[in-house]
Amino acid sequence: MNKTLIALAIAATLPVAAVADSATISGSLSSKYKNTGSIDTDSSLSVASSEVLANGMTATAGFSITADTDDDTENSGTATLAGDFGTLTVGSIDADGAFQAGDVGGAVSNTTESTDSTSSSVYGIHYAGTVAGLSVAAQVNANTGPTGGGTAQTKSTQMSATYAMNGLTLGYAYASA
Repeated sequence: MNKTLIALAIAATLPVAAVADSATISGSLSSKYKNTGSIDTDSSLSVASSEVLANGMTATAGFSITADTDDDTENSGTATLAGDFGTLTVGSIDADGAFQAGDVGGAVSNTTESTDSTSSSVYGIHYAGTVAGLSVAAQVNANTGPTGGGTAQTKSTQMSATYAMNGLTLGYAYASA
């Protein structure tokens, strides 16, 4: 199943690499013979692409697959569109990115869903933009589990706004799950 998934991912990403101005394909494969007579194989494949569009916007995309013989497969991908309107990101994002954007005083600690990291990533949609000192961010996290395992995270919505004026910054953030 994993070999089929990796082959499909490679086939799906090749047309993107052929069309974009710049694309990077990288990966690794390592096999180890253990004294128990088994072979341990670890592999990873990453594809990243970037395109400057005619209207001044920039589109980027990245996808990675990591797999090993223990059937621990990890897939992640992100697509971003950036321009004068702000930045729209879809895919693997910071679990509380929009909520933290409105925390100008640093009063709210970064959420921890993984024991080995101060922040975690989830799949969702994130928008951030700034106009005349007003910055807004909005995010919807999909119903996925945290990166480090454990209990499943429920779908959440986050919004924030900050306004900077004469050295004073006011901010508001809201999150619901």
